[in-house]
Amino acid sequence: MSDAVSVVNQALLAVGADPITTFGDETTESKVAAVRYAPIKRAFLRSYPWNCATRRVALTEYPTPPISGFDKQFNLPPNSVRILQVWAGDMQPEAYRNGERAYSIEGSKLLINETAVSVVYVEDIPEAEFDSHVEEALVAKLAFEFSYTFVASNTTQQQFSVISEAKLQEARTTDSLENPATILRIDGLTRVRH
Repeated sequence: MSDAVSVVNQALLAVGADPITTFGDETTESKVAAVRYAPIKRAFLRSYPWNCATRRVALTEYPTPPISGFDKQFNLPPNSVRILQVWAGDMQPEAYRNGERAYSIEGSKLLINETAVSVVYVEDIPEAEFDSHVEEALVAKLAFEFSYTFVASNTTQQQFSVISEAKLQEARTTDSLENPATILRIDGLTRVRH
């Protein structure tokens, strides 16, 4: 099982840098990793609805209603990096109702005119919960991000960019094949256009 240090070490070794023991080491590698790892990981997780990081939860209502626009607000999960779906009871609300937004995400709150709300979201999960392809793609992304710092070569950085994109595409493809295909609804306007 991986942890943050082992994920970072895979990337550091890929670019020819020395591995770290902790993020608190007094080495350049540790200092760079301590500053860069968490934001890169969160952006990486936010970039795609990874199955291993997707969660569902019923939200708790915030005691104070919003100032305007909506009747209620709910606390979003603290480790969420991206909201994928919003559900009101058993129904997924339309994005717009009568020309108005059905809900709004503002900071760590979801504003909506519903009483029971749940969400499907991407969570900032621990590394031990990563799918193997997701971990490889993150390692490749980190290697790309670290490459110029430790190698100082635009050519090497470009090579890591190509590797990172290939690993990302492989991980996304594998991840998407685990779920059934989404069936698109065809309405009258779609039939007319085709």
